[in-house]
Amino acid sequence: MEKLRAPDKRFLWFMLAPAVVFLIMITAVPTGYVLFTSLSKWKLTSSAVPQLSGFQNYAKLFADGYFYNALRVTSIFTVASLALETVFGTMVALLLFRQFRGRPLLRSLILLPMMITPAVIGLMWRIMLNSDFGIINYIIGLVGAKGPNWLASETMAMVTIIMVDVWEWTPFVALSVLAALQTRSQDQIEGALIDGANGFQIFRYITFPHIQPVLFIAGSFRLGALLRWFDTIYVMTAGGPGRSTQNLPMYIYQTGFYYMNMGYSAAIAMILLLLTVALTYIFVKRSKIDKR
Repeated sequence: MEKLRAPDKRFLWFMLAPAVVFLIMITAVPTGYVLFTSLSKWKLTSSAVPQLSGFQNYAKLFADGYFYNALRVTSIFTVASLALETVFGTMVALLLFRQFRGRPLLRSLILLPMMITPAVIGLMWRIMLNSDFGIINYIIGLVGAKGPNWLASETMAMVTIIMVDVWEWTPFVALSVLAALQTRSQDQIEGALIDGANGFQIFRYITFPHIQPVLFIAGSFRLGALLRWFDTIYVMTAGGPGRSTQNLPMYIYQTGFYYMNMGYSAAIAMILLLLTVALTYIFVKRSKIDKR
């Protein structure tokens, strides 16, 4: 590859400078401010300006049972949702890859959940899952069974929010995998069929290795979204009942805007940021597994 001359390099940096400055303004500056706030003692009820206090807020995290509960809720929700979306998304993609009547229409319909605003989705499901007049329990009642208290039980509330997120974002994984399936080599499959391979063997040794990098890329996008998931859970449960669905973003919000402890809230936000960056980095690295 021909090396750029010095005037060309200067022109290149000149063209990139506006984008670089813009990215710094919308990422580095806010992150730096949150980091400064996390190292400060700042309660809006007692002080209008933050006062540096070192790592006191971070030390407080290790003795905060509510923080560990929020971390546990976030972990359960993220792992369960990501696993189910990956499995169901792959199954849906394999189904849509087949030729059948009405496939274009079905491909369009599965996009609908992703096109709805998350807050609207939360309100919609909250109404449908209402234990008294919701349509879900009404349908269950038609077969002679009694529907559960979807959002009033600690266990069922967690199951419900996982179910809603899987319903909304499984299509994203499905479309990602479907795009990868379009580039699968048909020669390999035909050769495997000639050698006597069955459908499971073709999926295990040909299809899955081919879509695996895409699964990791799609998983990295979903992982970041799941870790910072807030709007739907805020509308559906607001972290309740009790603190059974209070994940880290919800705890950050409540600490900062209910209890006005901005310094401690910023410290939790920094932990969430580091966790998100570390896990996303692992997923992106794993996506290159077949490029060694």
